Parts: sequence; structure tokens; C-alpha cells
Amino acid sequence: MINELHSLAETLCKMNIAPDKSPAGYEKLPKAPCYRIWISESGDIAGIDKLGPELVEKLRKYGKRSGTSKTFPAFNLRNTDDEKADDSLKATAQELLGKIPDDSPNSVTKLIDIIARQEIIAVLKNYLEDTGTDDGTAADRKELAEKWRAGKSASVILDFAEWWDFEHPVASEPMAEWIKDALLSAESESGCPERAGELDAFGEPLDARSELMPVVALGSLGRVGLRAMFRGQPCQKRFGRFDDASYPISKSNRSSARSALEWLARPENKYTTWVKADKDEIVFAYPSELPKQDRAAEEAAGYAELLGGARPDRTFEAIAAQFANVYRGLPLSEKPEHIRIFSIRKMDKARSEVVVTRSLAPESYMRAAEEWQTGCLNTPKISAGKQITPFPLDTARIVNAIWKRDGEQKAAVKRIRHYQGLELLLNDSIDAAHYIGILVSNAAGIIACSKEKLKGRGAKIAEIAAMLGLLLYKGGKERCRKEEYMKNTAYLTGQLLKASDELHALYCKVVRSSDKSDGIPPQLAGASMFTAASDAPHSAIAQLGARMNPYIAWAKSYRYKGITEQGKRSSTAWWLLGLFERISTELGGTLTEPARFDDFDKAQFFLGYLAEFPKGDKPNEGIEISEKIIAEGEGNNGQ
Repeated sequence: MINELHSLAETLCKMNIAPDKSPAGYEKLPKAPCYRIWISESGDIAGIDKLGPELVEKLRKYGKRSGTSKTFPAFNLRNTDDEKADDSLKATAQELLGKIPDDSPNSVTKLIDIIARQEIIAVLKNYLEDTGTDDGTAADRKELAEKWRAGKSASVILDFAEWWDFEHPVASEPMAEWIKDALLSAESESGCPERAGELDAFGEPLDARSELMPVVALGSLGRVGLRAMFRGQPCQKRFGRFDDASYPISKSNRSSARSALEWLARPENKYTTWVKADKDEIVFAYPSELPKQDRAAEEAAGYAELLGGARPDRTFEAIAAQFANVYRGLPLSEKPEHIRIFSIRKMDKARSEVVVTRSLAPESYMRAAEEWQTGCLNTPKISAGKQITPFPLDTARIVNAIWKRDGEQKAAVKRIRHYQGLELLLNDSIDAAHYIGILVSNAAGIIACSKEKLKGRGAKIAEIAAMLGLLLYKGGKERCRKEEYMKNTAYLTGQLLKASDELHALYCKVVRSSDKSDGIPPQLAGASMFTAASDAPHSAIAQLGARMNPYIAWAKSYRYKGITEQGKRSSTAWWLLGLFERISTELGGTLTEPARFDDFDKAQFFLGYLAEFPKGDKPNEGIEISEKIIAEGEGNNGQ
């Protein structure tokens, strides 16, 4: 991540954009509820209240982030805290006091003075255990006490109860900014001696003092360290370079990297430079040249939104077109040379990693978007719904979703990660067979669903079709396009099963329906052979032919009866019979010996079953005759 952020920091500097700088060890509070502990002049607890999320977002805490160390004025309270916790809190508060101007008494310095002469955490624990006193903050006090007794940590911030003697309380935005300015001033005055002749990874003089890399709070990802420097990692032992020596970064570069990431992840930059892929993954995308700051914000949007997480009613096509228009409309001096894309995924509570990082020319980005659209449209028209172009970050959701026979989806097993959708967008050399195998297996439950159970799910089925079309286009045999694969054995086999289902369903509606039921069984003839046909199409089609014999014989007889009541049109039987015979004839010329479908064949087979039958297309004389008879039957009311 350091390399990506160093590049961004250079871009911001070049564009005269100065991100807010944060001093070392001065970090955001967790987004979880934060409880304010009011401390009186005497060192007693004067009350507890819960802060709103807007205020929590603006507050900060100072101190180390290791073990039992306590930060100040906010920290995590645990019921396992002992007397060492008070010592740690006092040490942190005194360390901060040493960096604050001594001629400016305020609520912060007053609070530090109280902490120095009182065991605050011990007093707080006794206060939470005492349920008999009502000081007007019973609800918040009870809530915090319940968390504490349950062994859960809670975010708390200390404040001076008689703060009106000064201008602001400790837990306020002005005081948080005052502490930040004081720390930045102390850092600039103290400086740091350099290591003689040593340079960091980017060629700048290296500091003599070793420090951990900064941590940045990234929304739902929580605290993300810019780089791990744990000497227990095997890679450090292998090369004999431990802690900051494994990848030396100067103090100024550490600070600029942190500021760059905080600028990149600003809430107002959502959709412009970042989007949320999942609760544990965020994707960033930004150009090497930023438009001038007086440009409309929407003109700069779209770098990250093109990848996914789009706003409502924003389609991939619309975002791609906007991106292309904005880029082409930029003056030559403002056109970026490249676009940087990287994704951060949270591995566990303490660790995160960059899972994808790419730098590509804007023209390549636009070309990738065009290829994506072309691939997603590489499908025939689907019966369930209109064609859709999913976003790259939708790939994992579509591929991982497991369909049940009742039309519902089970909790997805994460076999495909969100970042792999980025790889699918940006890379041509992908293992498409792997994606297809998982998708076809997970979506097979759709085949067993009745039309009633699939009502309202047309968009999701269209997404599956789009993903299969894309995978055939990007990774198929010589970029398998629909104009070609719709003539293949696998696709025709899917169409044959679909035609079998339609003919079977028509038979049931006409022959077996009653006032209470339409007569259609839970599984139709074609769907019942789907799994067998995907494994051994030759023998499955032979079995299907035997099973369809009674329905075919019925259709040949029924087509001449001229019945035109709703749902009982003989012309429909005639048309389906002709379609069944036409597809069977075409298959007879291609499926001449036993064979097995590979993953690409299975994708075509699945699409063949999902696709509509050709309309207005007359592949052979049989269909022409069928349509002519249908037209004549309708013209004379079926007589």
C-alpha cells in the first residue's frame, strides 16, 4: 500500500492539494457508541452520557496502540483493567501535556491535572458497580455498566465536568483541533536526527528514530495500518531485516502516505475515488492528474464508481459513458497519464492487505469498460428478463449465490472474492473455466424452479446470463461469441430441453388441468434431464426422446383440432412441435457420438435453456410451415 499512497501523495503535491495532516499517534475514535465520562474537580464521576455519531467522527485520541496502553482523552474500557491501566492513562496524559503549550490552561490541561492525582479508572469501575445512586444519567450509565459486566470493551472519553470555566469541553471539535495543532507544532520543533548516509525506500534521508507505520480509520474496515512491521513475520527472519528496517520509510513519507489515504477515503469522495466492495473490502481508483478544483464535482466522478457500488438508478453503461465524456473533454494538460486502482481487504481484526493493484492508461480503462459491456451482452434474449450489465464488483455476489429449488438463495459461500471482479475487468488472461464451473453449479437450482417461484427474480437470472456471456467472451475458445455458440451442440441441447418443457407444460394444461390446478408437475421433462445432459448429453437426449414420445404423439393429434380457447390453442402445440423437431434435426447432425461437456460447453448449455426461442427467424422449412398454419388457423378462428 505504501507504493500506491506515495504515488498519490506526489499527485496531491503536484496539484497543490494539501490534505489535512495528522500528528503521529493522534487517531480517530471507533464508530461504535462512545460514552462521555464527566470528571469533577474533586476527581469523582459526575455523570455519563452517550455522544452522537457526528461528534464522535470529529474527536481524536492520543497515545500508543499496543497491549494495555491507554490513549487519552478517549480509550477502550474493559472490566479486566487493573491498576496498571491507571498508570498507563497517567503516562499518556503526561506525555501529551509535555507537547502542549504551558501558557494556555483549558479543559484539557485541567483534566490532565485531575488524572495525575486520582485513580480515574478505579473510580469509574466502582461507579459502574454502584447501582443505587441516581445522578440523572441512569439510562446511559446502565447501558455502559451492562457492557462492562458482560466483559465487552466500550469506547469512553473523559471530560471535565466544570468545563464552563473555560471556552469548550474536552469532547468538542475545537479542543480536538487544538490538540492536533499542538502536536503538529511539537513535531516540527523537535525534528528527528537522520541516519548518516541512509536513505528510505523512496530515496529520502532516513530518520534515526524507529516508529510504527501510521494507522488510518477506513469506515467499516476499522483501523488499517499502512504496513505491518511485526518481527515475528517469517519474511523478516528470512532476510534478517526487522521492524522498520524491512522497508525503511522516512518520517515525512510516513506522514504524507497517511494524509494521502485519509484524503482518498473522505466521505465526500465516495464514488469518485473509492467505493465499498463489501463490509471487509474497499476499492480505490484515482488519476495521476486531478482536475482543477473549480470543476464541477460530478465531472470528476466515476473513477471508482465504474467498478461497482453505484448509486441507485446508475447503470454501468451510463457511468462508463460519463467517464469517457469527462476524460475526452479535459484539456490536454489535465489529462492523467494513468489511473491507479487498488483494493484493501481486511484479513482479520488486526491485519489488512492490498489484494489488487493496477496502474493503467485511461484509454485502457475505457477499453476495458467497453469490453465488459460487449461481453455482458454476449447472450441471446433471456426469457426471465431484459439484458443487464452487472458491475465488476457484483461478480462475487452473482457467482457465489446458491439457488435453491424454491427460487430462494442460500447464504453465499465465498469461493470468489470481490477483488476478483476487478481482475475479470482488467485482465484478459483469466481462468474463465473456474468461474463458469462455480456459477453453473451454484445456479443449477433455477432449472428445477417453476415459473411461479421465479417471479420477481428476472433481474438476478439476467445477471447470471450476463456473467456467463462475459466469461465466454473473455475466456472462451477463441472468444466465443453468441453468433457462433448459438449454433453449437451445447446451446442447442439447452434449447431442446426448454422446448421439451414447454411442450410438456402445454400437454399438462390441456389434458390434466382442473378447476383447482393447472396440472403442471413440480418438474418438467426437460428440466429433469438437465443434470444428466450436462454430464453425458448423448445418452440424456436419447432418454429425453423416449420420455417425450407420448407428448409428441399428443401434439401431432391435437394440432389439427382447431381449439382456440384461452390456454388451449392447437396452434401453440403445432409451433412447439415444429420447434422441437427442428432442434432435434440440427442436433442430429452435430451430436453423432458420445461426448462430455466441458465448462465452456456447460455455460452455453445453461444459456440455451435460459434463452428465448427465436422469433421471426425461420431456420428451416418445418418452422415456415408451422408458422403458416398458425397464421391461417388464427385467420379463420381455428376452423
